[in-house]
Amino acid sequence: DSATALLAHDPNRREWQLELFSAQYDLAYFQKDMGELEAARIGLNAALETTDRLIAAAPDDFDLRLKVATVHELLGSIAELQGNYPQAAEHYGRRVAELEKLVANDPKNAITKQDLAVARIYAASADMIRGHFNRALPVLAQAQAGLDALLAVDGQNVTLREYSIIARLTTATLTARAGDPDAALRLIDPAIGELDQIAARDASDRLCLRLLSRAWRQNAELQLAADAPGASDSAARTVAFGERLLQTPGANSPELSECARDQVLLGRILERAGDQAGAQAAWLRATAVLASRQAESRDWAILDPYARSLVLLGRDAEAGTVIDRLQRLGYVPVQPWPSSTHAIPSPSPKKPTT
Repeated sequence: DSATALLAHDPNRREWQLELFSAQYDLAYFQKDMGELEAARIGLNAALETTDRLIAAAPDDFDLRLKVATVHELLGSIAELQGNYPQAAEHYGRRVAELEKLVANDPKNAITKQDLAVARIYAASADMIRGHFNRALPVLAQAQAGLDALLAVDGQNVTLREYSIIARLTTATLTARAGDPDAALRLIDPAIGELDQIAARDASDRLCLRLLSRAWRQNAELQLAADAPGASDSAARTVAFGERLLQTPGANSPELSECARDQVLLGRILERAGDQAGAQAAWLRATAVLASRQAESRDWAILDPYARSLVLLGRDAEAGTVIDRLQRLGYVPVQPWPSSTHAIPSPSPKKPTT
């Protein structure tokens, strides 16, 4: 309010417009964390109007362009949580485009190059959500190349290393889907080794724990698909990492999603081994982890494992409702839905988004 009041006296004053932008962005960030997604979206669009006015007077201003890219990142994540996946992809793409221009103008700026690599990972994820798997792969390759170049100079940078692992694990998912599990394992195995080294230095690194959970789960999935030994051990590891995340305060939606996915996989492995009671317990654990988040959610990361656990538990009507919700949003799973007596519903007509 104070920034708005100042601008009323002198709307062209740059420092007051920047203060207004910061206030708009900070409030939107807080609103997103509080779950007030629509209010956050409106606030960020107002923040973009502020930067547009400033850029009109200084089109080559590096800091302003960086602010625009940052706003599009947050708008993309909000759109994703709202289930507006095309809009999420548009915002993530706008972020990539802004950062590409900045890197072209200042190719030695390592921070901007890191931001661009991370932005490409988000853009690839937005493609995958909608089933554009072939489109995502080259974007991931660009991200990985950028991170490799940065790590060649700063190999001890944990943030760079973890984003590199995210890119590799995501590529492994698509590689396995394309029918090359051996190539996927060649990406997963060294990533686990790198994560072990990070965890040994900092056991409190929550992103590292989440990535360890994910990497061991991907490893177990490939072992299960190949009927290879070791799937049970890998699943036990992934569940242990997921549960460690939940035992500490402040577990967020991505962490809950990882834990639930771990339990879904564990149940499948136990079922294969003939332990139906153990399988049921694992799938019930998955539903319990997500129960408080799924009711009105449009977050695919929550709804996908929740739907899978319901199908496997035989709760077909409930599963069908969740799957239909995802299909209405245009979500396409990387892995097919598990088989059941339930007939997976055909995609319903999409409701217009506002």
